Amino acid sequence: MTKFFQNIFLLTVFTCLLISCNQNPGDSSAKEDPSPELTSENPIGKRINYETSKQALQSDLEKFEGELSSFPETEMLYTHRDYKPVWSKKALRNDFLEVLINVENEGLSGEDYHVKKIETILNSRKPGEDSIAKLDILLTDAFFTYAHDLYFGKLDPKELYNNWGVSRKDIDLISLLQNSLEKNDINSTFEQLRPSHPIYSRLKLALEEYRQLKEEEQPFIKVEKGELIKLGEKDSRITGIAERLKELKLLQDTIDTKDSIYSEALQKAVKQFQKNKGLQVDGVIGNSTIAELNMSPSERYNQILANLERWRWYPRDLGEHY
Repeated sequence: MTKFFQNIFLLTVFTCLLISCNQNPGDSSAKEDPSPELTSENPIGKRINYETSKQALQSDLEKFEGELSSFPETEMLYTHRDYKPVWSKKALRNDFLEVLINVENEGLSGEDYHVKKIETILNSRKPGEDSIAKLDILLTDAFFTYAHDLYFGKLDPKELYNNWGVSRKDIDLISLLQNSLEKNDINSTFEQLRPSHPIYSRLKLALEEYRQLKEEEQPFIKVEKGELIKLGEKDSRITGIAERLKELKLLQDTIDTKDSIYSEALQKAVKQFQKNKGLQVDGVIGNSTIAELNMSPSERYNQILANLERWRWYPRDLGEHY
């Protein structure tokens, strides 16, 4: 009798284990689908039920009209699709959300692509049909706007320069998105849109470097511009120049420049600074050298942003000679 009860017990345990192995405690619904939360703590990992209706998409699109940067393209796309959701494919949606998290790496701002609004919907406990409709529309508008900005730039150079004559091929943003949906690949689409020139890539690396530097920067006293300063000359600005070079770790703290004489030790540091900044390495302190000494990490960061934007204005193929 004892052996019988032992067999019953073992059978019960085996059955419980089998049931627990076939259950996924995270799946409360077969339709639930993991999508990213746009947070640094947990960028990918929220489950949402990505379902909405034609009525919800039509209604929300009308409400959003004044808030969408690419409303004509967005409206045209949904009309063509008979208001079926665009971003129902999990992998494609997650890839695009990852792009939106990192738009600052291109020198662009997430504010222009609804990142905060998208984040709010994704972080809500259980987004309903209306919320999913809003999310889908925001993602679609974000795609069109980001694709445009990546290819053309945010600003129109023709509005800034009367003599701007650089032409560029136009692109069909709707076909671009439809092609991405068909291929289930959005990253290669953006890869084709952004400038491929090595300078653009190096500017992006510099942007990341100066993003950190500007977070750590300390206030400093700027040096006044004036006459050239040559080796052995006396100038009241020498002390300030030396202090700045000490801050930049190019001059030893032990070197005394209180007498305002341009010494050989200071000239050595100036030459190294000029070399680092791509200036003429002559050891003469002119206004170009002073301008670079006065450049803060924040100012340099903004300069890099401007140059990334300028590169987006140019054709992707510059030809053999440029």
